[in-house]
Amino acid sequence: FFFFFAFAFLDMKFVLAALLVLAIAAPFAAAQSCNNPLFAGFPLATAPAVVANNLCPQFNNKAQCCTANTISSLQQAFTSIRMALKGQADAQTTMKNALAQMPAQLDMVLSMLTQNPAIPADVKDKLTAAFAGVKTAAANFANNFPGTLSNCFKSVVTYAAGIFCFACDADWATYASVNNGKVALQLAQSTWTALQNGCTPVVTSMVNFVN
Repeated sequence: FFFFFAFAFLDMKFVLAALLVLAIAAPFAAAQSCNNPLFAGFPLATAPAVVANNLCPQFNNKAQCCTANTISSLQQAFTSIRMALKGQADAQTTMKNALAQMPAQLDMVLSMLTQNPAIPADVKDKLTAAFAGVKTAAANFANNFPGTLSNCFKSVVTYAAGIFCFACDADWATYASVNNGKVALQLAQSTWTALQNGCTPVVTSMVNFVN
């Protein structure tokens, strides 16, 4: 496989159990309710109730705002995300295959240029060096980019899992506040750090390839 790797076939229960990324940074005092403004219009319970929830294990058999209908909707959302990421992974596999063919194509072009008697020797030397640099960059990018993209996708999926399962949390107001119709979430720095660490290498890999 290339990098529709692990998460292309990922068990969502594992993702959800791995980490609830909405971590408390500065708690608010609030009673339980199911009026989470982030999920207005979503099929939530009218009041917290104990429900079996294997999709979001952290809320399984606990008082929560998810009903069987909610859990079904969440599963559909996760499936859509997984399929979208698989589509991205397939596209990246196509790109990697194209990059793998680049050295041979560059060698063919370089051979034609260096055999042209009209091109001065010093120019041929510069072309040879330039083509060598491009081939090295392409090889490094093809080898490194899939792995960094995989880690980024995993970070995004884990974050999305926490956000979606947040719908079930009857204590949502413990770490969220509403001011003038706007919702502010108190997230731990580790949440952003995990996303940054997961996706920054993707940007770095692309920048290095372009440079």
